[in-house]
Amino acid sequence: MAPSFLDPSNAPPGATRRDALLRVARGSAGVLLLSGSRLAPASAASSEAFSPVSSARLRFALPLLDEALASRAAWEPLLHPLCAAVGCALETATLSSLESLARAVAHAEVDAGFLAPEAALQAVVEGRMRILAQPKRPAAQDPNRAVLLVRRAAPPDALDRLLAEPQDWRIAYGERRSIAGYVLPQARLFLPRGIDMETAFRTETVGSIFANSLALANGDVDIATGTLDDHRLFCRRFPPEGRQLKIVWQSEPLPAERFAIRADWPRATRQEVRRFLLRYGAAAGPRSAQERAVLRALNAPAGYEAAPHATLLPVAQLQRDLALQRVRAAQWTSDAARARRLAQIAAEYERQKAVLLRDEERAAG
Repeated sequence: MAPSFLDPSNAPPGATRRDALLRVARGSAGVLLLSGSRLAPASAASSEAFSPVSSARLRFALPLLDEALASRAAWEPLLHPLCAAVGCALETATLSSLESLARAVAHAEVDAGFLAPEAALQAVVEGRMRILAQPKRPAAQDPNRAVLLVRRAAPPDALDRLLAEPQDWRIAYGERRSIAGYVLPQARLFLPRGIDMETAFRTETVGSIFANSLALANGDVDIATGTLDDHRLFCRRFPPEGRQLKIVWQSEPLPAERFAIRADWPRATRQEVRRFLLRYGAAAGPRSAQERAVLRALNAPAGYEAAPHATLLPVAQLQRDLALQRVRAAQWTSDAARARRLAQIAAEYERQKAVLLRDEERAAG
């Protein structure tokens, strides 16, 4: 029997806002094309989201914030002057998942984007994109981390209880590609204790960080993964729901998102985009003051800095660590099969490492 504080009937006040808030948090069902003042219908296939390749157009993949229009409003004040600087029109789209982003990158439907670290790693290793910049993290600002959230009504020893009896708890986590929403909690917290997030709990729900946090606040689940930065943003956007949650576990610092551009774009254009990003908001005067306001809205108050491909190595290491944890947790028909899998993991990591350390963009400056 689940403890009383896990009972959905004990959902906090404000649960009547559930449907409307979840619609906001889930954002688009597929891909939304946002170009100029036009808004196209959502499309389940990313191939329908962007116009064909054109050197006169920058097709930019926006990160999914809490909803598509909020993401567009935050990014366009930076992207419009960037496109003016390199002489191209802007076309933007919000992709609702890491899977849809990976498809868009693989099918050359994206020219640039602000990519989650796991998506950036895949795009670079496959030779499809180059990393230009990442947000600076001010020394005084706490590093972003993966977190595990429970409702505030849970007892002080909630983490110990869920690790001891996961079958009594309902969990919400991110898609399997997500470093914060899946890889880190699985590799650092659960699998080392013999707990598989996908099978050990009473129920498992996969969703975005905001959708999972709302589901937790509304009593639909008992545990949710997320990030420290997104939890703070969630609390600002949804104060009544945010007050219902507390953090019971934090990971090591998370790798940052990366600003990436297609590898087959001219080197001169890539360099111009990088210069624009590194200079944005860095000068004195009223124009830079306006730019710094834009950066604050993008959660990059200190601006952007160069990001050599080698800075993605910790992401590759995290993915390797999770794969090794799975090997240790699995039952094997033979030692030879286990050894073959370990060799595959080592070879894949070495391949990724070789690509990242080559880092042509750093030499390009």
